[in-house]
Amino acid sequence: MSEAAITLRFSPEWPLARESMRASLRKTPSRRPGWRPFAVILAVAVAAGIAFALGADWLARWIGLATIVGFFVGFYLCFGIVALKGRANWAQLRTRWEAHQARLGPWEMTFSPEGYRIVTAISEVRADWAIIADIFALKGGTALQAGPSMLLVPDAALPDGMTPKDFRTRLEAWRTA
Repeated sequence: MSEAAITLRFSPEWPLARESMRASLRKTPSRRPGWRPFAVILAVAVAAGIAFALGADWLARWIGLATIVGFFVGFYLCFGIVALKGRANWAQLRTRWEAHQARLGPWEMTFSPEGYRIVTAISEVRADWAIIADIFALKGGTALQAGPSMLLVPDAALPDGMTPKDFRTRLEAWRTA
């Protein structure tokens, strides 16, 4: 293992930040969501559809077609409003995040056996490896989890000849030393 410090210079970008925010909401941030949640939702939807189709005659005796259609129109309208609100929230967060990054300017991150140092135009942070709980790959970069926060390192910022896997291996070795 090389003990030489790694210094990187870059400007953080929104897609990697959004990926880290999504990861921080998962129970285990380093694990990507698999196909199982989708499969469960699909199975429940199919079962509900079959049950509704089998019971539609009985249901039609008690509730008119207009009521059923109205229910589904209302349900999907509500679903659409929730989806649009979610998109609006992400757009607002992106605007705030990009304004903050513009104030910070380019980042200089230095990683060494002692810890890490981050310098921007308006701030400087130094920390020991003890604050980092996990190091894992994200789409397009590496995340260092510090409590609920994530430090992001884009793969494009790595030194020539260093792969993202080599970078994470070295950081993990320093973190666990």
